[in-house]
Amino acid sequence: WLVILGGASLTLSGLALMFPGDIQPWAGTFAILNKLGASLPTTLSILQETQLSVLWHSLVGLIMIGAIIGHIYIGSLGMEGAIDAVASGQVDLNWAKEHHSLWVEEEMAKGNVGGTQPAE
Repeated sequence: WLVILGGASLTLSGLALMFPGDIQPWAGTFAILNKLGASLPTTLSILQETQLSVLWHSLVGLIMIGAIIGHIYIGSLGMEGAIDAVASGQVDLNWAKEHHSLWVEEEMAKGNVGGTQPAE
């Protein structure tokens, strides 16, 4: 969900930065938030809209970069044997059962488990 919502948010804020006079998302967003109890200004200049878009775009971008770095870490150094599995194409049977049980069942039915077949 982070990728979908973050990507959509980056796209919208990026479009607002590319077309500052045509796309002004913050006044409308603030109006909706005001209905929920916030007290935000709803009349914003183009400069204010652009500044808010730059701030939002930067924050969401940094969050996405952090998520990417975390994902790379967990998929490589954070999980024991991950780099070896990527390099060899083979994983431990217990690990495969824990993470991809349906795939293991299919491979066991084919007779590929326990041999030298690479993970696909």
